[in-house]
Amino acid sequence: MATADKVLTYTNYPIRRFYFTKRRNISCVTFLALVGTLVGGSSCLHATMAELNPPPVEPVISDISPSSGPAGIAYPIQATIRGQGFVLTRNTVTFGPVQIPDLPSPDGQHINFFVPKEVPSRGEVPPMVLPHGEYSVTVTTPAGTSRSVVFTLTIGR
Repeated sequence: MATADKVLTYTNYPIRRFYFTKRRNISCVTFLALVGTLVGGSSCLHATMAELNPPPVEPVISDISPSSGPAGIAYPIQATIRGQGFVLTRNTVTFGPVQIPDLPSPDGQHINFFVPKEVPSRGEVPPMVLPHGEYSVTVTTPAGTSRSVVFTLTIGR
């Protein structure tokens, strides 16, 4: 049996692990999904691995909320990106010049993150504070990169 590294769902909940076997021209799937508590199941059907494991879908951002907030490190902002095509792990949000790697999306439709207020430094130079203005925000998954939406850092309170 082989374990696949793709996202399948069971009643819209991500299947955490599944196994694909073939018995007498019938393909069987055994799975574990997180539905409040961990549940398991088995289903045999006439299907191919390609049908059970469709090609990845590029991420699409429908909106970001909030879409603006005050600049400056004294004002932390948690934002939510809504859309589709996000993966359970390994989502990277790019906010202007800052990349935020390895963000989870438990349902494939939401990513929560803290808006970066600084560009990390390399070496002994201190981090640069992001000034007020408009910043492009994208999501990158193994399937590709979304189109951008805009987040506006406003002049501090």
